[in-house]
Amino acid sequence: AVQRGRPARHLADRRPARRGRTRRRVRRGR
Repeated sequence: AVQRGRPARHLADRRPARRGRTRRRVRRGR
């Protein structure tokens, strides 16, 4: 998962919460 040169900061936090959180932020931010 760290193949893009990025540290594994939230690697263990790859739960489904990211999907719902990104959608809500993208809807209001975009």
